[in-house]
Order: sequence, then structure tokens, then C-alpha cells
Amino acid sequence: MNYKVIFSLKKIRVGKDLTQPQLAKISKVSQSEISDIENFRKSPRLDTIVKLANALQVHPFELQEVVEKWYVM
Repeated sequence: MNYKVIFSLKKIRVGKDLTQPQLAKISKVSQSEISDIENFRKSPRLDTIVKLANALQVHPFELQEVVEKWYVM
């Protein structure tokens, strides 16, 4: 089974009128890590997803959008 996932962190952050540095301060996740996640250079760990979701006041599942799913047999 293979899932392709796009994290919608940037869309939610911008929708809440937050900059990366502001989100970093609130979430206690470094600005460079937020940038890496938003630019698909790094996949966030579960604890990072939870920190970001809490800071953005959304459920952790809202930070990801499953855009494609297929099964490899």
C-alpha cells in the first residue's frame, strides 16, 4: 500500500494570517523546520504535527490532505 500525502500546513497558516516566525514562536517548532515541511523537504514527525496543530487550533488530521491513494499488489 502506498499513499501520497500533501501537508496543508502553509494553507492553514496563511489562512490564519501567521508568518513562519510567528508560528514557530507559538508552536515551539523551529522556523527552518516549518519551512522544510511546507516546501516538501522534510516529513514532520507525529509530535511536530501535534505541536503545529495545537498552535493553529486545528485537529492534527486537518494538517494533511490525502490527494492520491493506490494499492501496490
